Amino acid sequence: MSKATLYKIAHKVLDITRKTWIPAIITFIVSFAANAAVLKQTDYDFFKSVLGVFFLPGLNRAVTLSVVGLLVAIPFTAWIITLIEARGKASQAFKNREPLILKWKGHQGPAFAALWSPNGENLASTGADGVVRIWNGSSFSLMKELSPEDEPVDWLLSLVWSPDSQLLIAAGLEKKSRIWDVATGKVQGELQHPASSILSIGWYLSGIGLVAENGWSGFISSPASGPWQELSAIGTPIHIAAWSWHSRFLASAYLKEGITVQHVGLSVSATKLSSVIQQVQAVSWDAADAFLAVGFDHGRVHIWEAGRFTTLSEWNSGQRDLRSLCWIQKGHYLASADSEGFIRIWKATKGLLEHEIDTHNGPITALANSPQSKFLCSVHETGTLSVWDIEKFLS
Repeated sequence: MSKATLYKIAHKVLDITRKTWIPAIITFIVSFAANAAVLKQTDYDFFKSVLGVFFLPGLNRAVTLSVVGLLVAIPFTAWIITLIEARGKASQAFKNREPLILKWKGHQGPAFAALWSPNGENLASTGADGVVRIWNGSSFSLMKELSPEDEPVDWLLSLVWSPDSQLLIAAGLEKKSRIWDVATGKVQGELQHPASSILSIGWYLSGIGLVAENGWSGFISSPASGPWQELSAIGTPIHIAAWSWHSRFLASAYLKEGITVQHVGLSVSATKLSSVIQQVQAVSWDAADAFLAVGFDHGRVHIWEAGRFTTLSEWNSGQRDLRSLCWIQKGHYLASADSEGFIRIWKATKGLLEHEIDTHNGPITALANSPQSKFLCSVHETGTLSVWDIEKFLS
C-alpha cells in the first residue's frame, strides 16, 4: 500500500468518526443502561453470548471492551497517520522554501568578491567594474562607493577588512592595492607589490599577506612598512588561494603542483593531487583555522585538519563545477556553490546535505558568511548579489 493510499484511508476514517461519534456515544449509553436494567430482572445466557457480539454493553463485558478498544484505536491510529502526513508536508515545504532576504544588481559586469566586516555592520563587494561598494549589513542599502576619480580601476578580484573594520583593501590586476578608509570613503594609502592579479589577501593584527596568480606570495608587517617578506616566488601559476583568518596560513592550489600550505617563512606540503585527474576549484579556511576545505572539479569535497592535514571527511557534492566554498561559523557547516547557481549547505564533519538553495541567478563566483552566521551572501557573474537567511537551517 502506497503512502498516498494510507493517508487517504486515514482521512476517510477520521471523517466518518467526526460524523458518527455523537450517535455512537448515545447508543452506547442507552444500550448499557437498557441491558443493566434487564440484567437486574433475570439472567439471559443467550443474550450474553450472542447479543454481546453486537455491542450490547453489559451482556458480554469482555467482547464489549474489545469492541470499544478497537473503535477507539482505529480513529486514533488514523489521527496519528494524518499528523505524520502533515509533518512531512511541513518539512518538505521548509526544505523547498528559499530563504531569500534580498536580491539586487550590485555591479556592472561580473562580481567577484564580497566580504562582511569583522563587526558584521557592513558588507563590501567588488567586481569587474573596479568599484568597491559598501552595503549596510542588515538593511543591505548602499552606503558608499569607493572608486578613484582620476585612476579608473578594472577587475578587482579580492577584498579584505582590517581587524577593526575601519579600513578595507581592494586588489586586482594592478601592481598596487588601495587602502580605503571606510568612514570617509577616501584612499588612505597604497600597497605596492611586485606582482599583479592578486588572488587573495589576508589582514591580521601582525600584518598583511598577499598571493598573486603568478605564484608570488608575500607578507608585510604593516601597510606603511617594507619591504615585503617573500614567502614564495616559484613562477608556477596559482589557480586559487585563500588566507586563513588568524594564523597567517596560506593555502595555494597550483595548476600542476597540487596544494601547498604556507606559513610565514615556512612551506609545508599538504597533499599532492594530479591536476589532470582532479583540478582544485575552491579552498576555504574555517573561522578558527582548524579546518581547510578543498573542492575539486569532479564535485569532490575534502576536509583537512589544519596542522597535521589529515583527512577529516570527504564526499561527492554532486556539483560538477564547484565555484566557491564557504565555512559557516556557527558549527561545522560548509556551503558549496556551483556554476548552475545552486548553494548546498553541508554538515562538514559527516558530509551530510542539510539544505539546498536554487538562487536562480546563474553562475556563482563567491560566497560570504556574516560573522554571526545569520546571513549568507552569494556573488554572481551577472553582477547580482543575493543575501540568504540561513540561521534557521543550522541546528
